[in-house]
Amino acid sequence: MKIPIVSRLVARVARKLPLRIVLIVPFVVQIVGTVGLVGYLSYRSGKRAVADLVHQLMAETGERVTEKLDSYLQTAHHINHSNIAALKSGGISLQNLDILHKYLILQLQHYPEVTALLLGTPQGEFRLIHRVKDGEVESGEIKNPSKFPFEAGRSNVHNPSQLDTYAVDNRGNLGRYLSSAKNLDVRQRPWYRRAVKMKIPGWSEPFQIGSTNQLTLNAYFPCYNASQELEGVFSVNLSLARLNDFLKTLSVSKRGQVFIVERNGLLIANSIGQPSYITSHIYSISPPINQPGAIEFRRVSALESANPVMRAATQELEKTFGSLEIIQSAQQLDLDMAENASETSLGEHHFISVIPYQDNYGLNWLIVTVVPESDFMEQINGNTRTTILLCLVALILSIAMGILTARWITKPILYLNTTAKDIAKGEWEKTVKINRSDEVGELANSFNLMAVQLQQYFTELQSSNQSLAESESKLNQIIEAIPVGISVHNIQGKIIYVNQIARKLLGIDTIPEAETEQLATAYHVYLAGSEELYPVENMPVVRSLQGERSRVDDMEIRLPQRTVPLEVYSTPLWDRTGEIIAAIAAFFDITERQKSQKILADYNRTLETEVAQKTEALRLSQEQLQLALEGSGDGFWDWNLETGDAYLSYRWLQMLGYKVDELPQKIKTWEKLIHPEDKPWVMERLNAHFADTSIPYQFDYRVLTKSGTWKWIANYGKVVVRDRKGNPLRMAGTHRDVSIRKQAEIELKQAKEAAETANQAKSTFLANMSHELRTPLNAILGFARLIQNSPNLSPQHQEQVSIITRSGEHLLTLINDVLDLSKIEANRTTLNEQDFNLYNLISDIEQMFSLKIKTKRLWLCIDRDDDVPQYVRTDEFKLRQVLINLLSNAIKFTESGGISLMIQKSNSQLPIPHCQLNFAVSDTGAGIPPEDLDSIFESFVQSSTGKQSVEGTGLGLPISCAFVQLMGGDITVSSVVGRGSIFSFNINVSVVEAISIKTQQTNPRVIAIEPNQPRYRILIVDDKENNRQLLIQLLSPLGFELQQACNGKEAIEIYDDFEPHLILMDLHMPVINGYEAAQQIKSNPQVEATAIIAVSASNVIPETAITQDNNFDDFIRKPFRDSEIFAALSKHIGVRFIYEESPDFIQTTPTTVTAANLADLARLSPDWVKNLYQATIHGDFDLMLSLIEEIRPQHDSLATLLASLTNNFQFQELLDFLAEN
Repeated sequence: MKIPIVSRLVARVARKLPLRIVLIVPFVVQIVGTVGLVGYLSYRSGKRAVADLVHQLMAETGERVTEKLDSYLQTAHHINHSNIAALKSGGISLQNLDILHKYLILQLQHYPEVTALLLGTPQGEFRLIHRVKDGEVESGEIKNPSKFPFEAGRSNVHNPSQLDTYAVDNRGNLGRYLSSAKNLDVRQRPWYRRAVKMKIPGWSEPFQIGSTNQLTLNAYFPCYNASQELEGVFSVNLSLARLNDFLKTLSVSKRGQVFIVERNGLLIANSIGQPSYITSHIYSISPPINQPGAIEFRRVSALESANPVMRAATQELEKTFGSLEIIQSAQQLDLDMAENASETSLGEHHFISVIPYQDNYGLNWLIVTVVPESDFMEQINGNTRTTILLCLVALILSIAMGILTARWITKPILYLNTTAKDIAKGEWEKTVKINRSDEVGELANSFNLMAVQLQQYFTELQSSNQSLAESESKLNQIIEAIPVGISVHNIQGKIIYVNQIARKLLGIDTIPEAETEQLATAYHVYLAGSEELYPVENMPVVRSLQGERSRVDDMEIRLPQRTVPLEVYSTPLWDRTGEIIAAIAAFFDITERQKSQKILADYNRTLETEVAQKTEALRLSQEQLQLALEGSGDGFWDWNLETGDAYLSYRWLQMLGYKVDELPQKIKTWEKLIHPEDKPWVMERLNAHFADTSIPYQFDYRVLTKSGTWKWIANYGKVVVRDRKGNPLRMAGTHRDVSIRKQAEIELKQAKEAAETANQAKSTFLANMSHELRTPLNAILGFARLIQNSPNLSPQHQEQVSIITRSGEHLLTLINDVLDLSKIEANRTTLNEQDFNLYNLISDIEQMFSLKIKTKRLWLCIDRDDDVPQYVRTDEFKLRQVLINLLSNAIKFTESGGISLMIQKSNSQLPIPHCQLNFAVSDTGAGIPPEDLDSIFESFVQSSTGKQSVEGTGLGLPISCAFVQLMGGDITVSSVVGRGSIFSFNINVSVVEAISIKTQQTNPRVIAIEPNQPRYRILIVDDKENNRQLLIQLLSPLGFELQQACNGKEAIEIYDDFEPHLILMDLHMPVINGYEAAQQIKSNPQVEATAIIAVSASNVIPETAITQDNNFDDFIRKPFRDSEIFAALSKHIGVRFIYEESPDFIQTTPTTVTAANLADLARLSPDWVKNLYQATIHGDFDLMLSLIEEIRPQHDSLATLLASLTNNFQFQELLDFLAEN
């Protein structure tokens, strides 16, 4: 019922209010209400977010305090535990308290957070070490920690109540006496009594340290012996002042505070500097000047704190929970302290967080955090004031906008009202001009329409003359507005009306009194282009008065200054009965149109001329194109894909032997001529080009000629027209006869295959040559090295053997050069990059040539810039080979002067860590003639200067050039005959760290096998007797058990009985080669422990191809070095060797004589023992080893012992051992 009453009341009031008020008030109310509501909700949301943030911050603060308490308080119990452990382990003793006291003193120096360490015994002995703090007062004296940072105290059983205090030095020794405290029996101290009572580790109540002004917390630990009798109590004092210092560092908020209380409300520590206790001075007499007296402590409760916030927060906690003892979990409260508003910061809302803190030793505290809400609400309150200001601004703006809006709405309505009143007064011409398209605009239009209708209605009631006048007036306005000349003629042809445009065209100010017959004369109307007046009967107006509609454009008005050509339209006017009452003519100046028509005519004539010229040029171009195609020998084709018609040029047909009329001009004709083998892929390429023009339509295929032969045709085509959907409509292209080219390609391919066959034959020949040369070289170099190791060789023989070795290595170098050149020509040379020390490489090369330089009395200068990196990554072997080749040539062709090697870092900008190094080898030798400079890098080519030398093959420079190019550089040469040459090259390297360089070490000569190893069995398989004997003589003196086979079949047969630990297997052998023999041996599941190492002179087989074969464990290339064989034995079967250069091999490989060795010696023939004894006295090494090998089958362990003594030259030990028999 209330809603209808209110609605009626509002409607009644609204009817009495002006329209502007009705429009403005709701608009203003909505805006202000919305802004206010948003501001209020924003304020509420911000306040809630602040509350959540504060609670989170207080929780984090509590966690930090908890972590600090854990860290700080547990230190004390950690010290006690360590002291108990030291006591139980015997590190300290209660029987020597002075040493234990020094231990405590030194221990305190390592724990700056600890105030004091104490020890008390049941006998009353007391030991104390105390850290002095700034402002500390004791016994009436202010202490100075810079003077005495530590003070130690002690009492004894004779006077346990007196504690004597001493200064302490840095070494923990007691210094001068400081003072004594009376009535300080340790057994009466709170911590000692509580430890005796509880009998377990724990905490004391906070208490005063002696007579100082420091409040401390004590961690005690009683110590009992095996009989559970108390021996003493260790104690650690922690000053609560440190907790105050830590809490002060916490940044909770501008006025927030944190404090710690016990469950009884007593303060432990706080962040605002509020004392946790009250001190008072006790004097027996008047205190001396500037000296405090004794200090008495009284603990302060949070309820009686001087800080109102702390006191109010504690009261709130007790009020909420009844007692602080009840709080067992973290709690958060909101506190309104309005009742204490008279005090600072208490007239506002506060947040409280309380967190219980407990440990395993009895502590039970509360951590309380209090934060005023205003610390976080300042920005929110500022925003609230801003929101209120924005509401006021919005109110003002909304009122202003409401007024403007109401005015915009009501103004046209008021205008309509005023105009309606004027019309009502008889002012019929009044209309409303409102340029709007909304409802008000439509209302204005309707109002205007209504006014017009009313005006017309009342006008029709007036006289017909007035109606006609108004009609004529309207017609005159319309005619005047038309941009052409208008004339109205009565039935006699006289002009009764002309508009202004007509007056200008006719050149008149007043209308002449001229009827039909005088029109041409009166208005100077001529027939265009003549001097003849325009015929009256042909005038459009005359014809219209006769009932025709007429149009002419051949009239001219001749005026004094100009002639005006006219185009005239004329039509009759009828009354209601159909009688002609007048004629109306419309005419306008066509001067500009005639000019345009003239220009257009001229342009058409010019265009026709240009089209004719372009047509002729196109014809000539097509003729030239045809001639060009015919001259190039290409045939042209043009294919209409819609009709299938194809234009095939004369040359296209002639190319296949046809005349013009012999083949239909259809695309099917072309398809039938394609070779059957080529047609599928040709059509596939065609369809691919149809689908995507970017795919080229260019290829060679075979086409049938008229004579029945096949010709190779090169086809080039392209789709040149497509429809809107992308479908091809037209395609054009050319044909070219490439049969001769195809034949040349076939011949070239055959020649290439022949060249590859010859190159393969050359490679095979070089491989075979390498194998055949390396095989004897293996024996030559191997036996030469064995002879060099003989200690009995004369110097002359030693020099002769060295010549053999150098000659063999020179021959090996020549073989490697030829093979390197073969690899280069076959593009099989690869870059083997590794990290190395460039400085060491240059130094090695300098030492390598030093003897030859001295021999020829030359000088060698190495010039290396400081910015050249020391550690680089590239192919070290190839760089070494290039430098050796260039320096060797320089030395060879230089007879006086010297050679220089310059190394520089290039300025080329390469990405880090890459850089470019420049090398230059210059000499003062014979030089190279200019005509030879272009050919010196060719294989087996020497300059005229080089031919005079008896050394060299002409391979060094070609190999060097190829290696430099492989390393990313280039080599150049400049030379002047008689003055010397300069060879320069550059390479790209990567700079690396020194840590990645592996130091290469040379292996010393092996002279024996370490004792206490099994006797290793080795099978040697090679079809060359020399190679087998080389390995036998290399390994036999060391005590290996050896067997040999001359082919793979014999090796398989020997293997089953011999069961070797390792096999040295040649690859190329008769009957069964090394590959098949290794495969058959490895196929036996019982031979997993046998290692097979391929030993071959072949240089064609890659080493990786051998090691990747599961039948071989390693690969050694002939000719090999002794160290390679010994390294393989150590790697694969674990042989340990004794080396010649080892200074301490006697200490590291002691020879142990066992009881079994003595027993075996006793069973030997006395004659044999005598012969070995005599051979040892004479130093006959070979006879000694021969005699030892005679007993090995029966006494292997004893033979190994004797061989070890012999090989280690321990002859005295051997004689002593034999003498025991």
